Amino acid sequence: MPFATFEDTQTLVNQAKQMFRNGQVAQAVHFLELKTKQRPTDAELISNLSTLYRQIGNIDKAIETGRIALKQNPDNIDYITNLGTFYELKNDLLTAAKYYEQALGRDPENVMTSCNLVNIYERLGHLDECKDILEKVPEDKKQDAYYIITCARIKRHRKKFDEAKKMLLSLKDTSISSPRHKILKYNELARLCDALKDYQQAFKYAGTSKDILRQQPDAKRHPPGEILTLLQNLKSIFTREWVENWRPAPQPARPAPVQVVGFPRSGTTLIDQILQAHPSIAGMEEQPPTEWLMGAIDQAVKGVFKNIGELPDEQISSLQNMYFDSCRQFINFDDSQILLDKNPFSIYKIGPMLRVFPKMKTIIMLRHPLDCILSSYMQNFVLHRGTAALTSLESAAHYYDQSFALLEQYQQVCPTASFYMVRYEDLVENPKEEIKDLLEFLDLPWDEGVLRFHENEDKDIVTSASYAQVNQPLYKSALYRWKNYEKELAPIKPLLQPWIEKFGYENV
Repeated sequence: MPFATFEDTQTLVNQAKQMFRNGQVAQAVHFLELKTKQRPTDAELISNLSTLYRQIGNIDKAIETGRIALKQNPDNIDYITNLGTFYELKNDLLTAAKYYEQALGRDPENVMTSCNLVNIYERLGHLDECKDILEKVPEDKKQDAYYIITCARIKRHRKKFDEAKKMLLSLKDTSISSPRHKILKYNELARLCDALKDYQQAFKYAGTSKDILRQQPDAKRHPPGEILTLLQNLKSIFTREWVENWRPAPQPARPAPVQVVGFPRSGTTLIDQILQAHPSIAGMEEQPPTEWLMGAIDQAVKGVFKNIGELPDEQISSLQNMYFDSCRQFINFDDSQILLDKNPFSIYKIGPMLRVFPKMKTIIMLRHPLDCILSSYMQNFVLHRGTAALTSLESAAHYYDQSFALLEQYQQVCPTASFYMVRYEDLVENPKEEIKDLLEFLDLPWDEGVLRFHENEDKDIVTSASYAQVNQPLYKSALYRWKNYEKELAPIKPLLQPWIEKFGYENV
């Protein structure tokens, strides 16, 4: 009688990884989901499924399965650290810190966990805690590449630019095994050289960082053309005739949300933090409810987007309630407050949202187009459909052009909606006047607290790439930074010139 066959965990994991490498993403997920159902007590298999969910961007499922794995093996440091990573990706920094601290308590000499915890404290603005954690790393672990890169970044925050640059230049690429750490190294060198006014070298280092990034699996799963195709498709669908034939939508049970959009690095986080200092505003920064709403709309029309105009009242009301319920997972607000939903990557979502909230107000944050492109190019974003277009100057310029072309079309064909544009440069130069006008657009009275936004202890934790900038008073040092890179940006300027002129920057 033959022995019964039993596939060990590593064999199953290797099979799923091979499917994933071959581009069979859905098959890999289905395979591990099936195997974990068959082996519900296999913590390692479940943990690998959670990692796979993270790789495809389903962070909620990653957390759900990661918690199951940890419940079965509460002392597994990898499982604890994974949950810290998942919550960090979800922008729940306090929960992420809790898991990293738990992992570090079990293994105080773990360099990776120490650096992950420093990343969280850095984003929370706790630089003294960062310094303390790094000093506790054992001497024999201080040659670790991730440790050196993390130390250099904290030194930059403390304005020790030359010291930080020297540390990174001593770190040879041959000693860095992780492509992600090489990306971080060159991105940090770019920012240091910019701070030292060595602009040519800064641009070169930024380019090296993006060159490495474009070779990674995430970049191949999200080609720059993906978001551009979406923008073009929406532009062809949203015609005046089509929108005018939509069935009337019911009013929501509470005031519609206010969307804050703009190109990445345009100042959306700044205006969000300023407005959150007003007692009548509750802000939510770059959280998933809008994306969840897009998914719910797609389900409601069974994948046929053009049918959104035919959605009946009960489905529209259900979508409205689903959105507000989703928001309450991330922020507490009452019906007397305006709900502010900020995400610079949500420009294309404005049109579909106007089907659900026809009288929704949208704040559009502007900044000189070349400054937006430059700052985005110099930034180290987590890769997804939107940020993939920021991995080269050319694709970023096309992303800008097509985003604002679509936004302009939304303004033309959606007559019940209200739009208000704020220029970052004007906000920095004349904050009181600009904020006063914006509050009038929102039908809110003036409140002096908005000028002291950086002192507001009740504001939402800033989790975007702008966290360091908005935890201090308004400053002007970022104005027209593109002039330092005029030669490097020259090839994309013709494409952006119409927007430069349209937004009033032609004489800068």
